[in-house]
Amino acid sequence: MIYRTILPLALWAVALAASCATTSVIPCSNEGDCEKAGGNLSYCSRNKCVECVSNSSCGDGNLCVAGACERHCKDARDCTANQTCSDGRCS
Repeated sequence: MIYRTILPLALWAVALAASCATTSVIPCSNEGDCEKAGGNLSYCSRNKCVECVSNSSCGDGNLCVAGACERHCKDARDCTANQTCSDGRCS
C-alpha cells in the first residue's frame, strides 16, 4: 500500500528535477576565478560566479535577477542559445 503512494511521488520528483534547467555553480574568491572558468559568469558574488551584479551588467533594458540576466526580446534571435522568447522575455 505504501508503494502506491511513494512510487508516484518519487516519479514526480524525478520528472520535476529533470525538467529544471541545470546551472553549474563555480566557487570563487574574486572575479579572476570566474574569468579563468570562462563562459558568461564574469562576476564573483557570495563566493560563486554569476552573470551579473546589477542591471547595468545585463545591457540596456534588461534586468539582473539573482545573479542572472533576464533579457527582453522581440523574438528568439534576441535570446541566447537554447532560449526562446515568450511574452517579451527570454526563457
